[in-house]
Amino acid sequence: MIPVTIPSSFFLACLLSVPARAAALPLLLLSVAVSVFVTSGCSKKPGDPAVITVATEAARERGAVLFSPERSVYHIELSADRDEGLLTLRTLDTDGSSALETSAEGLELHITADGREHVLILAPVANLAIGELAGGTSRYQGSAAWLKTPGELGVVIESITLRGRKHEGVTATIPAAASTAALPSPTSSATAAN
Repeated sequence: MIPVTIPSSFFLACLLSVPARAAALPLLLLSVAVSVFVTSGCSKKPGDPAVITVATEAARERGAVLFSPERSVYHIELSADRDEGLLTLRTLDTDGSSALETSAEGLELHITADGREHVLILAPVANLAIGELAGGTSRYQGSAAWLKTPGELGVVIESITLRGRKHEGVTATIPAAASTAALPSPTSSATAAN
């Protein structure tokens, strides 16, 4: 629904109360256009570069990597707690900081660590504090001893669906220096292979 301002509502009421004339239609259209322009120009747009830059820097300060899959306005944050051998994936909305609930039962990742490829299955971890359930969460975690490696991690997300759009083969790199020991790490029942 398009918000209508009080002045434009007045003009609309005046125009609609008189018989339609050819001269009245342009004024009606102008009133609607001005109303839409005035009310829509004040809010932040999805994917606002300034907002995304702030979110990216905040993720980097936590030792995480924030990125957007190709042709998507939504974001994914990856972080590796090297001390615990724990990898966390968060799905985020267009602002890069608000949780975006997904319903995946698990996510399969192919991760290259120390020159070897591994498979890691991430399990959903519900954040009850914000009302998430296992069937609708924004956080997935998995653990493996090889995640404790200090080197760079090359990640390929096999498949992930964000707001009804499926993304396959999504790639990212977690830098060697990234560590998230300061992040909260709830327990997970994720399993690792290889």
